[in-house]
Amino acid sequence: MKWSISAHNLFRKCQRAYFFAHIMANHSRKNALRREAYILRQLKSMYEWRGNLAHQTISNFYIPGLNNGTKIGFDELKEKGLELAKGQYDFSKEKCYRTTEDAKTNIGLGYGALLCHERSDYSGLTYNNVCQHLEESFLNLTKNSNIHQILDKGSRYLAETNIPFKIDNTSVSAIADLIIKTPDNKIILVDWKIAESLTSDYSLQLLVYSLGLLKKWNNVSIDDIEAYEINLLKNKVTNHTITTDKMSEIEDFILLSASEIESLTEGEKYDLSMLKDFSYARTEKSCRMCKFRTLCTRLTNGKSSF
Repeated sequence: MKWSISAHNLFRKCQRAYFFAHIMANHSRKNALRREAYILRQLKSMYEWRGNLAHQTISNFYIPGLNNGTKIGFDELKEKGLELAKGQYDFSKEKCYRTTEDAKTNIGLGYGALLCHERSDYSGLTYNNVCQHLEESFLNLTKNSNIHQILDKGSRYLAETNIPFKIDNTSVSAIADLIIKTPDNKIILVDWKIAESLTSDYSLQLLVYSLGLLKKWNNVSIDDIEAYEINLLKNKVTNHTITTDKMSEIEDFILLSASEIESLTEGEKYDLSMLKDFSYARTEKSCRMCKFRTLCTRLTNGKSSF
């Protein structure tokens, strides 16, 4: 059983969307429906794209500078981010994600697939909104002294680091935004957020990353880990304390979630007839803005849950 926070969240939001994304989607052209699910899986809302752009810009341009002993400034970071945004937006606007063979693998940072170009009824952030929010986020990153106090503790910086680990028969995928190693062998976890809300609880992700470190990295103890959620758009730093009790709780949480998913997915073996057993989205908004909506209605004679 494969598990991740994103898979858990999708399953809770809409079981049918989970089926399309994690069971049905396949890049092979031998099955047109499975290929369509694969293409739709790549699509991002403008909110998702905004966050993805920030992560890509930071991990590919800002973090390498930290490892080289130089922090690039706001102007350079903004230029890199907006250049990335334009390239991905133009790629998506031409729907190259549909016409370019294995585009996601071959194109790299230039790849873009946006829901707004696939669906005429899409409503959300505009391209200009995204660019403005990127600028604000990068300004906060380069100017906030609290952020720099955290970053300055490090001697080595690892961006977008995969920390796969197992709990019983569950394989957990955990990709940490940033892992900072300090000269005194401490570990600092950073989770970047680009969001308007300050009330959402993102601590689960940091707890999963921490559990991964404890299970995978030798000589790392709970006392060695600091965890920070940094909302770049709101310019806010939140410290999440890692404790033994929280590690036990998150391990139980993962096993319970994995068990719930596995009881329905039957080992994630694809069989289209299984779709009838997967429930629809819980809210009209989730259903209306789902990237799989066209495929979902197509497979249910043009009907949706709302």
